[in-house]
Amino acid sequence: MFWLVFIAFPIFFLPVSGFGVEPAISSESATSSPAESKAPEAPSNPLWKKPEPMAPLDYLNTLKKTLLLNKAKQPIDPALFLDFWTKWDLVTTRYKPAYGQNEPELRFIYANDIGMRAFAEGIDPFPEGTVFAKIGAHAQNDPIFDNSTIPGPINRVQIMLKKSDDPNARSGWVYALFVSPSNGDPAPPEKIDACPACHLVAKDYDMVFSKPFPGRSAPVDSATPALFKNQFKEVPFSRLAENVRALLLDIVTTTPSSVKLMEMPVFGGSFVESRQSVARFARQDRLIYVLASEDQKQFLAMIPQGHACVFSLMLNNDLKKPQTMRVCGEVNMQDLQ
Repeated sequence: MFWLVFIAFPIFFLPVSGFGVEPAISSESATSSPAESKAPEAPSNPLWKKPEPMAPLDYLNTLKKTLLLNKAKQPIDPALFLDFWTKWDLVTTRYKPAYGQNEPELRFIYANDIGMRAFAEGIDPFPEGTVFAKIGAHAQNDPIFDNSTIPGPINRVQIMLKKSDDPNARSGWVYALFVSPSNGDPAPPEKIDACPACHLVAKDYDMVFSKPFPGRSAPVDSATPALFKNQFKEVPFSRLAENVRALLLDIVTTTPSSVKLMEMPVFGGSFVESRQSVARFARQDRLIYVLASEDQKQFLAMIPQGHACVFSLMLNNDLKKPQTMRVCGEVNMQDLQ
């Protein structure tokens, strides 16, 4: 009877691996190649939907292809930073909602040793040789737990290198944007120029948005950040360009004495990305907020109307005439496409 039980014991446990339980890995099997290993079979439960995020090897291959695709056209040689996602510390993650034609993204920001040391020791500005790298992955619902968001296919990899003497440097930083092979050709120069234009918003922090996530070795800066809203300055209405004043006067009933204005280098997504925030500022303060290019030929204006409404006025290079709309209640990003 003892021998019968001993023989039946392993037979009873053999099918368990089919239900997602990982078998113990011997030292011999741990060294086998990925091609030799087999993924566990899906359960027979008809309600279970097979997940479709990229396999780890697909991620790594796509990352390398993304970095090496037409690297000669980029101001940073990505070969210097291959495998940063395994060699550097993860600083933090960020979520970018969908806007316009852009998909929602989960973004993972890494820093090299120089950058992490600067965070830990409070060095400001960041030393020469600091490098940040960001992986942008399409944000998608988890097929197993639908109300959870997980990273999907990789969209882009961005790198910023502190190298003040580089002819491509903007405010001390060199930027490169590597687009995933599935998304077409490498980013043209105008898209790369959008990087320093956007990072100017973080000029009080040496152009760096990210702060280390709490709980890591590098402490979080406890100083009050220079908020986006604080970069709008109150100026006389006459400070606006004539074309902007004319368009605003077609909407408002009385000429305002002043407006809140922020001028900055703009790119394709500047206004669409900012509309939700700027609309909230205008509604809260009952003031006109204007975000404009440095020559004011492109601009976004939010005009408060009533208690919880704003009138949105936008003109950029993609529009032949100003785009206008009235939005009441909480501003939904989908209402502002």
